Amino acid sequence: MKNLVKVSLMAVAALLFVQCANNTKTTETDSPMQKLQSETTWILKSMNVDSVELAVPTDQDVTISFLDSCQMAGNGGCNYYFGSYELAADTNSLKLMPSGMTRMAGPNMEFEQQFIANMMNVASYSLSDSTLTLCDSLGREIMILSQSAENPVEEQNGSVEVK
Repeated sequence: MKNLVKVSLMAVAALLFVQCANNTKTTETDSPMQKLQSETTWILKSMNVDSVELAVPTDQDVTISFLDSCQMAGNGGCNYYFGSYELAADTNSLKLMPSGMTRMAGPNMEFEQQFIANMMNVASYSLSDSTLTLCDSLGREIMILSQSAENPVEEQNGSVEVK
């Protein structure tokens, strides 16, 4: 019975791994997708909510890092957050699913809440050089990010660690 449970758990884990691999499958011709998933940190430069541009905090970088394991992490301006994402292999569709964050108080709390809420509106992306543009389901630009020279987020043993 114990062996059956172990085999079942291994099968479920393998299916989840295959599903994630299918969602993030890249080829040499998919270089923009591969660049998005290269565990690069992206720094928020502008954000629109309901077609209104919000002032991005200047005292702390607001970031997103996409990890190869379908996980994401970053800083919302005050707190660190984490979650997962879904990326279609054959289109530019992208779904961000923040799932948790630290609970520190800071000067950018209202902006941070709008940032996290806006992440859930992302439906697609485009890459141009070192600029990542995130759009809603109507194709409106809701976030523009630039590629960071450093990567403060890394993955170790299946968990995300912020340096």
